[in-house]
Amino acid sequence: MKKSSALVFSLLLIVACTEYPPIPDPGDDCPSCKVLLTVNNLVYAAGDTVVVTLRNNGNAPVYLEGCNPLHYAVLADTGWQVMLPRMCLWEGYGIKVDAGTTFTEEYDLNQWKWSGIYKFLATVYFECEDNQPISQAGCSGHELIESLQFAVAPRP
Repeated sequence: MKKSSALVFSLLLIVACTEYPPIPDPGDDCPSCKVLLTVNNLVYAAGDTVVVTLRNNGNAPVYLEGCNPLHYAVLADTGWQVMLPRMCLWEGYGIKVDAGTTFTEEYDLNQWKWSGIYKFLATVYFECEDNQPISQAGCSGHELIESLQFAVAPRP
């Protein structure tokens, strides 16, 4: 028994001491690579709250759409179906997420009707003019980012 424990410890020590090459920094060529969209769990039940966080790890602010900064999509037989959380009469001012900060929204699953596989989406805009709707902010570009997929269990 002592020999197998020593062998396992030796293997763990070798793995722990192995130097791996660093993950390359995407640099300024990929600004959206520094923006992460996360959810607080991967499996939810009715009554749970999904906390969605967009973290800007870049060196410059990014912007989100004013009325629906986040969208969600449900996996259907025909592929991903994008849903808008709110009906908007006006697009609203772009939401600025400064470098090194986060933007968070919470979603009450009691208001969701279907179980299934979901993910959140955010269109992230770059180099926009502050205090303007995205459509008028003169942004230099945009990219769509996604959270990991998560499951919503059927209602009891």
